[in-house]
Amino acid sequence: MTHECEVLRESNEIKGALSGFRQILVTGPQRSGTHIVSKMLANDFGLQYVDESRVNAGRWAGMRMALSNPRVSVQCPAFSSEIHHVKSAPSRCVVWVYRNRQEVLDSQDRIGWTRRIEPLEIDSYRRVWGQGALGFDRCYDIKHHVWESRQIPRMNVPVFGIAYGGGYVQEHEMYVPKVLRGNFRHDQTAVNQ
Repeated sequence: MTHECEVLRESNEIKGALSGFRQILVTGPQRSGTHIVSKMLANDFGLQYVDESRVNAGRWAGMRMALSNPRVSVQCPAFSSEIHHVKSAPSRCVVWVYRNRQEVLDSQDRIGWTRRIEPLEIDSYRRVWGQGALGFDRCYDIKHHVWESRQIPRMNVPVFGIAYGGGYVQEHEMYVPKVLRGNFRHDQTAVNQ
């Protein structure tokens, strides 16, 4: 297994790199765009979309249930601390969503995620990686540090990055420009939802 994470930006790159995969697990920091990227990949590759709420409720049992479907795009940012445990399968990969740090932090703060959920997410990293992995104040920084320095080398499946600011996301028919998202709920990805 190669231990690199190529960050893809454009549609042709993503469609070329991911076309052979039928189980795509989409993770990264909460509010980085895992929801919309998971839906875009499901749409573009004819996969069933599985929302993080269906996976998180049962933790690994929920993930196993999602992966019992041979054609699935799973949104799973809360699994990022343990994503390196995903078992190898011929058509399975993990996608990490890369988004501008300040945009993510602003979004987390706007919906109250920082105050309510961030301490829980940091605790999940502490349980898995120990106190030494947590040399940062914000979960965004912890997640990126652990992903890049500890998890990528341990992955059992191919890994890719998708740049939220790249053409694939920003020019996709499902993407809603920020100016139209003023009152979006935490999980909304379309204007008329």
